[in-house]
Amino acid sequence: LRQKAIMDEKAIFRRGQEIGSEERLCERQRRAVLRKVKKNGLEKGKKDVAKKMKQENIDLELIIKVTGLSKEQIEDL
Repeated sequence: LRQKAIMDEKAIFRRGQEIGSEERLCERQRRAVLRKVKKNGLEKGKKDVAKKMKQENIDLELIIKVTGLSKEQIEDL
């Protein structure tokens, strides 16, 4: 019975470690998704601003400087 109790305790400990690992993985994935969303939102915002500036015939170099987008990205808008 003592040996069984030790084995059960080890199994519970291992399962706790597995759950902790899974939770850490989920948290890392959640953070990665949030970073991606923030980045994509920022990129979309930059492109929207660049598009409006381009429609107002603002100099391309100024648009690049203000938005940080590349010349090709702006020309594709």
